[in-house]
Amino acid sequence: MNDSVIDRRKFISNLLCLGGIAILASPQRSLAWASERAGLNRPGLPLTQLIRQQDSARVIGQAYLEAVPEEGNALLLSDTILGSLSLDADHAAALAPETLHQRLRERVREDFRDSRTVKLDGWILSRTEARLMALIALS
Repeated sequence: MNDSVIDRRKFISNLLCLGGIAILASPQRSLAWASERAGLNRPGLPLTQLIRQQDSARVIGQAYLEAVPEEGNALLLSDTILGSLSLDADHAAALAPETLHQRLRERVREDFRDSRTVKLDGWILSRTEARLMALIALS
């Protein structure tokens, strides 16, 4: 069965079982809870959506996390990547995907120019690319 179908079913089941009571108690709190359950509040969400090959990115990201375990936190990675782009989460979410992608490409070029690279399984990646893949691996 498709994982996304299972996740939706779990979400609907949890919403019906637990969310109904929360809605009566606090509509704002239940909306935040439902968004989190659906994965809408994941750190770095606008960034991770730029990568088409999610499965390959997860493999590379896992290799990076094994090499640099101290960066194994999605919020830390998201803040680090966005900070290197001179953005915060709100500004990144407000940007058009093409604009965010362009800024990310520029940062990757800067990483290579300034030797901010990491070698993983024989591949040389910019530090920003590797962190983005790690963020995908953690999501």
